[in-house]
Amino acid sequence: MGQLGRIERDLETLFGRTDPALVHFDPGVEGNRLLWVVCSHVNVPPGKFAQSRIFRRMRGAKLFLNARGNDWYQAGVGGDLASIEALVSAVGRMSEGFRRTNFVGHSMGAYLVLALAHSFDRGGHFLATSPEPVLGRTATRSRVNRVKARAGWEDLIQRFGVGRPRTPGLTLFGGHDAIDALFLAERSAHEVFYGELAVVPHHHGVTEFLRSRRIYRPFLLSPARGLARLRERGFAVDPDGLGQADQFARFHATYDLARRGRIRRAVSLVEEDRAWNNPGWQALSAQVLRRAGAPERALEAAVLADRACPGVPDYVRERARALVALGDRRGATDLADEIADLRHAKFAPIRAELVESGLLHEPPLPPDALTSERDLERARRDALRSGALPGLAAEILPHLPALCDRPPLAREAFRLIVDAGLRRSALVAAARLPDPLGCELARQIAELMPDRAANDQLH
Repeated sequence: MGQLGRIERDLETLFGRTDPALVHFDPGVEGNRLLWVVCSHVNVPPGKFAQSRIFRRMRGAKLFLNARGNDWYQAGVGGDLASIEALVSAVGRMSEGFRRTNFVGHSMGAYLVLALAHSFDRGGHFLATSPEPVLGRTATRSRVNRVKARAGWEDLIQRFGVGRPRTPGLTLFGGHDAIDALFLAERSAHEVFYGELAVVPHHHGVTEFLRSRRIYRPFLLSPARGLARLRERGFAVDPDGLGQADQFARFHATYDLARRGRIRRAVSLVEEDRAWNNPGWQALSAQVLRRAGAPERALEAAVLADRACPGVPDYVRERARALVALGDRRGATDLADEIADLRHAKFAPIRAELVESGLLHEPPLPPDALTSERDLERARRDALRSGALPGLAAEILPHLPALCDRPPLAREAFRLIVDAGLRRSALVAAARLPDPLGCELARQIAELMPDRAANDQLH
């Protein structure tokens, strides 16, 4: 029996009676001695797998994993592997047939990567971005998703100890993210648990950060060389390079207080460190100060965040909301011009907020796509072929309120916006429509994106 035959036999033995929507194996070519285990993050629908597109171009066999209900793999992948213990064991057994096995994952996927890396060494390496090694902490993504951790798996640091992973590798956190900040604040007590540890000047989407700078592939091939290259370009620093432990702890605590509506206490924490040059912290400070009735100071903080990291939608949104709170028509017009120059669908909801505030003139006449359902479907097909669906969705978004008296067209327009990835914007727009249409659309969107609205607020 050749190697490919042995791989297929092992795959059938170990993963044959599991949920096929949660496991996909690509054996590659005969003679592959390298296995990639790629673990999906939250909100990847069953039947799809994170990073599958980039791994099509990578040499080696690939085992893609996903989890139902964003459960951090606590229920494994179903069937005979209906627990995280069984899943980790099966991956370990399958990887024995390869010379090297590399583990890759982001957020929820990075949690599983760390569990695998601490469980065995298969001669490869791991790359974990923005993990939550301890589940269910207050104001974290696992808490928002109501993850019910299996006994002994709620705390990987406690389970495996603070020693180095058996598989060597690298963990990256986003230094501008309030939830990553929680684990950065506590890093000194168990830093070696993460293997090599570094911080990038970005929010939670660390993988997105690496890909946008065309340096993700070097990280996959060699985390050590990728990190060296990132440091040469000034895009990665040691944990203390973006903030001290007490600052990261304050960052997360302020975020937690703001989520629970304890604005007065949040303001007191903001006042303790107004000068910290961390865009994520400044954007959070802007939100807290605006909600506390101090829009001038909120705008100052939002501008600091936006200038430090231009073009980040969350930071631009805080600028917009501070301007709305101030009633600053000229500032809103200038910001709208900046948004137009950025030409990205993610900024369309921000412009829509400025229009709805009355600080901007009404948007231009609706696109021809909104003339009829047939025209909308034709425009959808054309946009899909050309890769312009997000742009079409951005054009349509400001005109949704005008479709109240045309429910069939409104439903199709909302479906297009959701398909284009502007799910949170669609949900917000639905909530502003009169009932029963508004309730109907909001319910449909929520069904399409379970727990997604909550997670979007955390990115």
